[in-house]
Amino acid sequence: MPAAAVVAGEYVHEDFPPVPPARTEAPAPRADVAPPLELDWSTDLVQVESDPRKAQVAQQPEREEAPVPRPKRERAPLPPVSEEPLVQIETQKPRETTPG
Repeated sequence: MPAAAVVAGEYVHEDFPPVPPARTEAPAPRADVAPPLELDWSTDLVQVESDPRKAQVAQQPEREEAPVPRPKRERAPLPPVSEEPLVQIETQKPRETTPG
């Protein structure tokens, strides 16, 4: 009989049907090994071996060239600073308070 567990203040009861264990049989060793593959090449082919140094250079990742830096941005000149006095502007209507 499976036990009930308490999770987050609630009783949780999980009931799973019994599952028979899986068979674990070792694979049988293969006694027959495939014979070596014989290819019938035409007689005008020549086997060529690559130079190991050249092959190693070709397999190395290409070095990325450093990107050309972007030219610095020229800032637009600032507008002239106003020397006139500041003025306060009311943007909301004044609240009407009722005496009470």
